[in-house]
Amino acid sequence: MSLLQEIRDSGATTAWCPVRGGKTTIAVGTKDGAGGGGQTFEDYGGELALFELDLNKDGAQPKQVAKTEASTRFSCLAWGSKGPSGAGIIAGGMQNGAINVWDPKVLTKPLATISKHKSKVNSLQFNPHSATGHLLATGASDNEVYIVDLNKPGTPNVYSPAGPDSRKHTSEVRTVAWNTEVVHVLATGSLDGSCTVWSLKAKKPWAEIRDPNGAGFSAVAWNPAQGLHLLTATNDDRDPVLRLWDVRSSTTNPLAEFRGHTSGIFSVSWCPADPSFAISCGKDNKTIFWDLYANRPVVEIYEGGREPPPAAGNGHIAGHGGFGAGGMADAMGGAAAAFGGGGGAGSQANNMFGGSGGMSGGTAGRRYQVEFSPTERCVFSTCSFDRKVQIFSVDGVAGGVGAAERALAAPHPSPLRAPSWTKRKAGATFGFGGHLVSFGSAAPSEQGQHDFAKGPRPGAVRLTKVLDDKEFQQCCVDWDNELSTALASDQQHQHELMQQGVPDAQVNTALIALCARKAQAAKTEADRTAWEFLSVLFEPNARDKVVERLGFDLGEINELVASMDKRAQISSDQDPAVAQAADHQYAGY
Repeated sequence: MSLLQEIRDSGATTAWCPVRGGKTTIAVGTKDGAGGGGQTFEDYGGELALFELDLNKDGAQPKQVAKTEASTRFSCLAWGSKGPSGAGIIAGGMQNGAINVWDPKVLTKPLATISKHKSKVNSLQFNPHSATGHLLATGASDNEVYIVDLNKPGTPNVYSPAGPDSRKHTSEVRTVAWNTEVVHVLATGSLDGSCTVWSLKAKKPWAEIRDPNGAGFSAVAWNPAQGLHLLTATNDDRDPVLRLWDVRSSTTNPLAEFRGHTSGIFSVSWCPADPSFAISCGKDNKTIFWDLYANRPVVEIYEGGREPPPAAGNGHIAGHGGFGAGGMADAMGGAAAAFGGGGGAGSQANNMFGGSGGMSGGTAGRRYQVEFSPTERCVFSTCSFDRKVQIFSVDGVAGGVGAAERALAAPHPSPLRAPSWTKRKAGATFGFGGHLVSFGSAAPSEQGQHDFAKGPRPGAVRLTKVLDDKEFQQCCVDWDNELSTALASDQQHQHELMQQGVPDAQVNTALIALCARKAQAAKTEADRTAWEFLSVLFEPNARDKVVERLGFDLGEINELVASMDKRAQISSDQDPAVAQAADHQYAGY
């Protein structure tokens, strides 16, 4: 785990820009006064700022690119993908119950202010689906949940997901979360101990989850890979726990429980790039990175992202499954059956990135918000009460390469599991003759109906032939046939002459004829000359004819060579004066 960048002196709530293709940007809305650390008790204003993050440059600092002030402080932020300028749209939930909407390109003035809630807005989230990205879900301390239609940001339309006869929350709503698969399904968590799954089509609850101990829900998150698994967090100091639910099968018995916090949980975020990872933070000053496949914490994220040396008695905190010792893996027919991954609850407990970190308590900088970036696959942000917004990278979460090497060198090494984004999903390489070898996921037509309870979708290796230019390929085939026929004909003729008693017979009549035909059919003078020269190489006495073809007289060359031999003999047999006279004699050559 490494700390990439930090925004100091900012007690804030954050939201990542979901628009891909541009620079990595994060919005920061202050939860304290706009005046920073020196504000007075009368300073109720807030500030919204946008920061660009250069995550590829060592030592880079967040660059503030825009800023605006608000009349009241922020309590939550959300950034949607649909907006009037192509940069999405930002919604800010305020302490006074208002919701302000901004265009990220023009922060000087809000596009709209929605005054529907009567008290502090606790949670905002835009619908993650492209077709319904203009829908904003809101939950507040007035026990109400609203849907805001921002298809026309200047004139928003607000309505409730509940019908006239539907049961509503009886205490403040702390969290809202849109389903990642079904566009009209929304989950809301309240301090009344209920988590309601709403169907906007039916305008009534589709399901309701009650905490076994009656504790309030502080955070909920849907599985990014499919829309039936819901992760909930409780703020109860007596039983702080993350629970995984399959809303299709049961709303009373969770699939698994994840224990590692010792006080109430503030926030949870499910990794969109790999559904086996989640992160949570709580009142116990712990920010924990979870491996949901192994059903236990991987490492605690300390101040600065570094883990201090483990103290005596500082052991690992094991997860506890909701259905006995097998935990999540057994309850879901194995981790592969649930998420398409491998490994049981115990087999890979220490294998995430080469090991898991110690869980000591009492670190500086208690965090109240964690959130994975929707565009940067291994990056997440945290907000803490000591007025810091920190950006972390998941890479090397438990020691990196060094820890992996030590784990493999152990007396009983166990397989390591890397994040899914490090796996090559497809690849290809060219062979001879236009052949292409590729690998990737098998198409449904190649494998039939796949049962994910038996593991991930199998891969396939394919061998195909690629034709870029059919005319060129046909020319190559024709030339290969012509050349093979000519060679076979000349070899047969040579064999017949040898049987007739002609020694060292070398006949290339067919090859010479082939070159002559190509020269006659040539379209350019250069091609014609090339074929004629190639024909000479197949004729008897090819060396002499090549010399003549190049424009030299073979007789003159022989005479010059003979004269040079005679000059060399005179130079070695006579005295220097005679040799000098010979030089003058043959100077004309």
